[in-house]
Amino acid sequence: MNTRTLFFILFISIFVFSDSVFSQNDPPQSQAIPVKSFLNSMGAVSSVSRRGESLEATIKCLKYAGLNWLRVGYEDNAPVSDFIQVHKETGVLFSYGLLSGHTDIERLIKEAKQLANEGALLALEGLNEPNNWGITYQGEKGGGRESWLPVAKLQRDLYSAVKNDPDLKHFPVWSLSEGGAQTDRPSIPDYSGKNEYFTSCRYSFCRLCQLP
Repeated sequence: MNTRTLFFILFISIFVFSDSVFSQNDPPQSQAIPVKSFLNSMGAVSSVSRRGESLEATIKCLKYAGLNWLRVGYEDNAPVSDFIQVHKETGVLFSYGLLSGHTDIERLIKEAKQLANEGALLALEGLNEPNNWGITYQGEKGGGRESWLPVAKLQRDLYSAVKNDPDLKHFPVWSLSEGGAQTDRPSIPDYSGKNEYFTSCRYSFCRLCQLP
């Protein structure tokens, strides 16, 4: 057997062995999903045309990012017409909520119906972080370090108003965010069934990103 033949046999042996070893150690294959499905799993909070945001820039950013859902409410007094324009130009849907410290269910229902009539409504949502933003509902102070009974009553009444409205009853009601932070949990009636989906605020934090 000459040297050339020996090297050829050695090369083939190494190739077959390497292929066998690496194929056994390959990570399991992941199932690919459509980009649209991935984007549908995410959303963003936006004031759309308030708090330094502009309608034109919001539309531009949404088209670039490809997001299909925004969390908004009447807190910033952005015109509902701005939300409708965003929807018409991007297809984005809105979860419409009371947001921080607000209790006007009648207004929320009225404006949510405008969004629904344009095909722009995704869901209705309860209070935002009542542990940080207290409320006064039906003359009672609640949230924060106060009793959360007024908060629970507000969620109950919001759910009832939505489900008794012929135009909105088919839309889901999301819970208030930061449920579970109440100080008087044992004394509050169980209104946990007054929503179809649980809402929670989670903030990303990077220790390496802290400013000096």
